Amino acid sequence: VRDQATKSLSRILSHSPSIISGLITNFNNCNDPYLVERLYAAIYGAIFNIKSNQWIKDIASSVFNNVFENGCPYPNILIRDYARGIIEFAHVKGQIALDINISLIRPPYKSDWPIENPSLEEIEHIVDDNYSAIKNSMMGYIGDFGKYTMSCIHKWSPTPLSEKNPETSYEIHLKFAGTLPNDLKDRYINHLNKKVQRNNSDFNINEFLISNIETKENLVDKSDGKQKIDDWEDLKKQIQAILDNKQKEFFRWVSGLGFNNRPATFSRKWAQRWVCKRAYELGWKSSLFEKFERIHAVNDSRKPATIERIGKKYQWIAFHELLARMSDNLHWIDRGYTDVDDSMFWGPWQISKRDIDPTFWIRETGDSEWDERVDSFWWRPYKFPFVDDDIEKQKSWMNDKTIIPNFNDILETTNPFDNKRWMALRGFSKWSKEPEKDKTIIPTQDAWFRINSCFVKKKDFSKFKKNVIGKNLCDPHILMPISTGHQGFLKEYPWHPIYKDMSDWTDPDKDNYSQSLINIKHIKPINQYDWEIGNEDKSIKQTISLYLPSKYLIDEFNLSLAPFEYGLWVKSDGSPVFFDPSSNSKGPSFALIQSELLKNWLERNDLQLVWLVGGEKQLYTNMASKFYGRLVYSGCYTFSNDNIDGEMWFIEEPGYNED
Repeated sequence: VRDQATKSLSRILSHSPSIISGLITNFNNCNDPYLVERLYAAIYGAIFNIKSNQWIKDIASSVFNNVFENGCPYPNILIRDYARGIIEFAHVKGQIALDINISLIRPPYKSDWPIENPSLEEIEHIVDDNYSAIKNSMMGYIGDFGKYTMSCIHKWSPTPLSEKNPETSYEIHLKFAGTLPNDLKDRYINHLNKKVQRNNSDFNINEFLISNIETKENLVDKSDGKQKIDDWEDLKKQIQAILDNKQKEFFRWVSGLGFNNRPATFSRKWAQRWVCKRAYELGWKSSLFEKFERIHAVNDSRKPATIERIGKKYQWIAFHELLARMSDNLHWIDRGYTDVDDSMFWGPWQISKRDIDPTFWIRETGDSEWDERVDSFWWRPYKFPFVDDDIEKQKSWMNDKTIIPNFNDILETTNPFDNKRWMALRGFSKWSKEPEKDKTIIPTQDAWFRINSCFVKKKDFSKFKKNVIGKNLCDPHILMPISTGHQGFLKEYPWHPIYKDMSDWTDPDKDNYSQSLINIKHIKPINQYDWEIGNEDKSIKQTISLYLPSKYLIDEFNLSLAPFEYGLWVKSDGSPVFFDPSSNSKGPSFALIQSELLKNWLERNDLQLVWLVGGEKQLYTNMASKFYGRLVYSGCYTFSNDNIDGEMWFIEEPGYNED
């Protein structure tokens, strides 16, 4: 209900922008962050469909004044994300008031730190019932929330941003060693150094200490290297014997860091205890909610509950607050990605904590994903013919090289509703016919094809073609569109910071490109929006996947998503240029672009459109117990002289387990 209501509110606000500022004023300081979070989510979803620039400007100002102006936005990682997105969108459109300091809407923000480190004894004192679902979810043996949902805690270091670099595990161990009595300290340091040297052969401890922590010279292992390393379990017992409970918990975390020179990670146990305590502080009480949860929110399976515990709401509020405070105050651990900038925390998409896309309102597209489509559609005017349940006829069908699609009729088609010609830049279709009986003997007839495309310089086309002719082009990763990463919102594409690292040209010689089949510089014209149906999002019925024009094409044609549309991209005058028909019609997802516009653009830029198609026909019995073979067909097509030209080739694969 919450997810559907969020999008319903977003629809209403898109038609009634005049009430948005009033809602912000009335509810921004509401003491239920769950409500405030979704208010800003709904506003964010609405603003993309508001035509008046003045309303967009006024809404952005209202959001800034209530969330960011004082420099300390409310510590909730999703409230901040939605509020920031509203202002970023207004900024992109040039609708920002002059008094708005844009740097204040971007992380890192300011919030209180350090956080409390409650003990287990404190948690036991707070919990007011014998069995606490909150405590068990956070800290129990089967607590998925504490174990898996909160696993992103390890992407932060415990080191404050006031320090230049995040502390390494080795440095944390040294700090702890400095608190021990001399005998235990020396043995601990000896053990630590031997472990680090064993695990990191290229790591010189002495040089590290001299250059980084000169004040700890007395902690350097002075042994001659022949001293026997202490038994770790025995040493741990002796150390634990002199520690109080709080120190034991710290030692437990230190011990779990490992012995290396990588950045230390924040303690998940600490985070679990903090979130558990905070959930109770926010107001959860067994006298208020336990009876309801016991009756209505029981879930004995691993699948997400249809009705969540109210306590889960409190856990999410507390967790999102913790993530906000950590992102404000602690070093983010750079994961060393080569394709994106991961040097700091930019937003909750980096930890996959966006739970709903408020900019996408329909519950499913017209594409049934892997379900077979027996019909033909104007953008895919073909359906595979099948034969009777006779093995010999079926083998003849499979091996017949004339029974394949005529791609000249598919790569460019006419929309009967506007009589315009459209080119297919990408698409996939699958057909299947099961036998009516004897499924262990009579095979299923299965067929499919995939269309890929790219742009290359005309002078490079002959080299391109020479490398692909005769190759199997069925691999889905050939010219695979760049995905929005399962966390980018549809209407954030491509202006939002989440897409700042997207490139235009792919250069195999410079980009460490592993796909050797495409050996020249090229442009992929298609990207792809993906939003998975999962544990949190209950606003959609299926995983959503739509094709998008590449960022390069959007810039070249000055495209934007049409208001209240999800697959239609238009120019500034509203004329359609690109669309995925599955966004509003039953049928397979295809990437279509208006032919005449593309032809003229290609000619002006001395570019060649190249299609690579690949598909299969195959026969297999129930549970694939018998495989009768496969015919692989591939082709390379181009557009020139107002015609589509190309050639096909075939690879025959024998069957196995035949009688």
